[in-house]
Amino acid sequence: MAHLARSRPNTLSPATRFRAGNRGHALCCRATQTSQLATKHSDAPTSFAPDVAADLSAAPGRRQALALGVALGSATWLGAAPGPALAGKGKDEPKGKEEKQPTIINDPAVLKTQLKTLYDQWGKGDYESWLTGQTDALKVQSSYNGVRIKGKGLAGARQYWATVTKDLSFDSYKALAVFVDNDGDEAQVVVEATGTSRATKAPFKAIFLHSFTIGPNFTILKFKETTETAAIAQLVPPPAAAVAEGAGDAPPAVEVPVAPGSAARTI
Repeated sequence: MAHLARSRPNTLSPATRFRAGNRGHALCCRATQTSQLATKHSDAPTSFAPDVAADLSAAPGRRQALALGVALGSATWLGAAPGPALAGKGKDEPKGKEEKQPTIINDPAVLKTQLKTLYDQWGKGDYESWLTGQTDALKVQSSYNGVRIKGKGLAGARQYWATVTKDLSFDSYKALAVFVDNDGDEAQVVVEATGTSRATKAPFKAIFLHSFTIGPNFTILKFKETTETAAIAQLVPPPAAAVAEGAGDAPPAVEVPVAPGSAARTI
């Protein structure tokens, strides 16, 4: 039988024999490295239970080395400090509140200039140019002489100025102060107007407060006017009161204070 085994021809190809030789060499190298690792850590203190330690001491050299390597690796991993990926914010650690950036609708400086230009146009009696670029989303409100004026869209804006200029003849109409918020979507304007009442022929000097709500690209969404209604009512009386006054001498000039009085109404 031994003779037959020795004389049996080798049917493995050279490539198969080469791969088998490389695999055996790799296994030998791995076993050598494991034995060296076990020798290196043989003096490390262990805290295994007595029965586990006995089993390890009774195991063959390679098995002992592998078990010791696994035990040492596990102890090292469990005792290691958490890495950067595990050292994030704790569950109870307070989180900072994100600051919400303000939304700028219009540049405040540019908006202030645009409003001053608008009042320059109104001071010159131009009540049409400012409507260029505006939309029918515009709303107009005024307390006027106690009888509110309300309009919507471009037609409503034109009707407001048609009503006011029919009752009052302006000599001057100027913005004394323009206040714009940081977002560029709201503005307050203090206006001084002088002129003559067409009904009573009385000269007047009045202060109006205008409030604007403004969308992008200077699109005016709302124009609200607050007046001293009692004083304006003397300049623009109801038709029955105008007839009762007759054609007597013109009443003295009416000057409206800057701060609205108790008779002022807002809408």
